[in-house]
Amino acid sequence: MAASACKPGQRFGAVVLSALFLLGAAPAAFAHCDTLDGPVVAAARQALDRGNPNLVLIWVSKDKEAEIKTAFDKASRLVSHGCVRLEKPRELAQALLDDQSAWNAQAIDAAIDQGDTKRVAVDRPVAVFLFYWTAFVGADGKMNFLSDPYDWDKELLVKLSRANTSNA
Repeated sequence: MAASACKPGQRFGAVVLSALFLLGAAPAAFAHCDTLDGPVVAAARQALDRGNPNLVLIWVSKDKEAEIKTAFDKASRLVSHGCVRLEKPRELAQALLDDQSAWNAQAIDAAIDQGDTKRVAVDRPVAVFLFYWTAFVGADGKMNFLSDPYDWDKELLVKLSRANTSNA
């Protein structure tokens, strides 16, 4: 269905998940009209958050399910616009805003549950460190290797090799 087939006033919401369109992995002619707060978009957000494409398959015809699952598998959580995923966003917000009475746990929960981006000034500077780990030792003591989608490992290996050669 083309975007022009949507009812007036509705925004074009893709069943296949917005991240898949950014990657060019989703079929171009397969879509569903929905508002941004509608059930298709809500299911797509949950599917991305939970890493579970089955949450959107109720909006997909049976003959397209395999295609959607394949596209979802190709999509990476690295597709973003400068955003960083947090393991515990509520806890971080509470720690950053603990000295602002307007931002108690209930206010933070309500803001997060609303789903819109909120920009809140913090009263003190906060150091933020981001780590890009493609290899790590797990809690079980085993070495784990992840993909390196930014190809930073190659550059790091070259620099380490140069440093090792110059120190020899």
